[in-house]
Amino acid sequence: MADVVRTLSQYCTSSALVLAMHTIEVFTLERFGETSLLSGLLDRVVSDQILLANATSEFPTPDGGAALIEDAGALRVDRSTIACSYGLDADVILTHVRRAPDAARDDRIYVVIPTARAEIEQTSTWDTLGLRGTCSNGLRIRSEIDVDAVFPTPWPTIMNSGFIQVRHILAGAAYVGIAEAALREAHAVVRREARRSVGTTPPSAARLAELLLEVEKLRGLLAGVASRFDELDRESRLDDIAYISSLRNLKVASTAVATEVATKSLQICGIQGIQRGGSMVIERIVRDAHAALVMFGNDGLLRQNAEVLIARKSI
Repeated sequence: MADVVRTLSQYCTSSALVLAMHTIEVFTLERFGETSLLSGLLDRVVSDQILLANATSEFPTPDGGAALIEDAGALRVDRSTIACSYGLDADVILTHVRRAPDAARDDRIYVVIPTARAEIEQTSTWDTLGLRGTCSNGLRIRSEIDVDAVFPTPWPTIMNSGFIQVRHILAGAAYVGIAEAALREAHAVVRREARRSVGTTPPSAARLAELLLEVEKLRGLLAGVASRFDELDRESRLDDIAYISSLRNLKVASTAVATEVATKSLQICGIQGIQRGGSMVIERIVRDAHAALVMFGNDGLLRQNAEVLIARKSI
């Protein structure tokens, strides 16, 4: 799936991220969807091609955020989210809430909300520099849900037993695809320059070779953490501290390198690269790379890695 997301991202990173986010929820259903409703929903992903979205971001509140409310035997959810990518187009939205109004902040459960049964209010718009196609509007989601719509496994366990790991891998794959897209545009320009001066190597070719080196490093990092996932999954060790650090590094490295490669590819492309509406798409690539750079801030991820280095016996 990382290869699929990476390849799609070379042509539309927003589409790649939509596929990635949908796939994360498919993984969650397959791994933790133990009720009849959740199992049936997984079947419908295949038979009806339904689209799954997630609403995991939340405005901070003193009480710890939204909670599952039981009222006269019915279960109700009233959840506001800062950004729910493609939520207005999804068939089902998955989100976490506190187990009850008096539950602790981290006592959370994961639930599915069919959008056809929900009252959804858009609270903000998604008019951004890049990654515009994810349509990550703010939403308020209100709905009654069935008891079988609640995952039996607590949300913290779901989050640490595959959800975060798959999210980092597939998002990282999308960001690697951005770098590859930029490299492809620059490569085409260098080849055109070479055809105009047969027998000579354009000066820009050396810069292109440097960018290829950085992209190949990224490809190797992505392949490494993806294969390591399968190995640790078999051993039930997905929460391995060193592996979590590697996943964070993938996000930091992929977005930083994607931005660098996109910017330097733009320099190779020259004035044609900043003109909109032409055959080149480097302008979109540059915007998407910079948008990816600020998603899940890199400083925070590096700080988390710094905090666990002391506990690690080796690096």
